[in-house]
Amino acid sequence: MCLASCSPEAVGDKVLSLDGLRVSDTVLIAGYFDDCGEWGGHSEKIRVFRTQEGMVRALYEKDTVNCPDPELFNRRVIERKGADLNPEQQALVVSFTQWMIKKSLEESYYDHAGNTYVVFRPPLEYGGMQVVYNTGTRWPAFEDLKKKLLAID
Repeated sequence: MCLASCSPEAVGDKVLSLDGLRVSDTVLIAGYFDDCGEWGGHSEKIRVFRTQEGMVRALYEKDTVNCPDPELFNRRVIERKGADLNPEQQALVVSFTQWMIKKSLEESYYDHAGNTYVVFRPPLEYGGMQVVYNTGTRWPAFEDLKKKLLAID
């Protein structure tokens, strides 16, 4: 598992960081879960962005849905939390993104069920990115990232 065992990677003497993140940028890290089987389920999102004051901040949001009838899907937020990220936490975001790229290249596609994890930095047409990783189980690296960035179990 990357976040428990990988240290932030460095290029020369510089630790990879979110220094290039501008006020207008947002990195979205999300998990989409299969609580309702093939109909999907709840989602958890971490938005990482630079504030007007220059701080890098993470905002977490978890929603819930009614299962199993998709006609009853009424998403509602059940948890929100935010925190400013120190340089070590910012490096974890970079390491997680790198690990996501690796996992997405190894992935097996799960039809109609499974959990999907995404790292997205819009806009795609101007140098943004979208990395997707599908798995049949909860991914411990995502859970670990939530805990290390926002103290969420």
